[in-house]
Order: sequence, then C-alpha cells, then structure tokens
Amino acid sequence: LKGQGTNAVIATGYNFNDSYSVQAAVQVKPGEGGVVFHLQDRGGYYAFTVRTTDDSDEAQLVLWKAENSDDALLDDSDPMLSQLWKTIATNMAPRTILGAVSTTVIHGQWVMLKVRTFQNRIQCFMDKIKVLDTAAELPAGGRFGLLSDVRAGTRFDDVRAVSNHDLDFRGINDKSFDGRGNYTM
Repeated sequence: LKGQGTNAVIATGYNFNDSYSVQAAVQVKPGEGGVVFHLQDRGGYYAFTVRTTDDSDEAQLVLWKAENSDDALLDDSDPMLSQLWKTIATNMAPRTILGAVSTTVIHGQWVMLKVRTFQNRIQCFMDKIKVLDTAAELPAGGRFGLLSDVRAGTRFDDVRAVSNHDLDFRGINDKSFDGRGNYTM
C-alpha cells in the first residue's frame, strides 16, 4: 500500500472499536508516516508516527493527538463524502505531543510500528520493542488506519489490527503508600 499527501489518512473499522492493537510496517522516508487510532467522527484521533528529514539519519518516534475539528460536519449517509471529510478535517486538527523518542534509521529502512490501547493507556512499539507507555484519557472507541505526510509517498506493508483482551493492572502496581495514609502514583 502506498499513501501520499499532506496528513493523508486512510481509515477502517468502526466507532465502537475500543481496546485494540494496530500495526504496520512503514518504509522510512523524509517526512512522516505511521498508524492512527481512535479516529472520531469529528476528526480527532491519536497517531504514532516516524518522522525524518532529508539531511539526517535520526528519526523521531512520536505519539500525538489531533484535536476534534469543530468546523467540520459529517454526513455518514455517503461513504465517499465521509472519507473526503476525514482527509480535510485531519489536515485542520492541531496536534498535542504525548511522547517522543529518537532513534537512528537509514532512509528506505522498514520499521514495524505498533500501538496497543487499553481503556486509559497507550503502548507504542518499534520492531517489537516498547518505546512509549503513556496514560491517556482515550475516547470510548474509534476507527484505525494509516497516515502519510511524505512528498514521495509512504509505503506500508503487513498492516494488522486485532482486539486487545489483556487486562491493564498498571494502576495497582504504580501506587505507593507513604505511611501516613496517603497513596501516590
């Protein structure tokens, strides 16, 4: 699959999809490409992407959130209009960075990006190594897909999405007792 455009998003799934993992192999090129998840009807979504520039072998793995677009209205009765709307709305959405790490890559290298969501937690992986683990107030559900913001286009392969039935016990283990009756995170 090859995607091209400015913040171009291709999405699938249903709005009621909640805890799941989505992954895709992404060919690294100057620009940005990756996976999107919890895509809402008003254009808000989360993304885990790899960003590079023309003159550097350093890549940024970035987990970010695009806010809902209040200017957009969606008519779900026409699937073509729905997809066109999502492309326009995602271009207008401001971003909030939730986490980022740097790594060295070679232009043209393939990396496997994976996101696993829980009720209020996001785990991000590159080549099966966990690189980010972030608490986030996720919506009740949303669609998932791919994002491309590369002039020459982004190549994707091995795209997969599955339900996540794992239980998240992180909250219990992260609490500590200070001896005065107070618990802290």
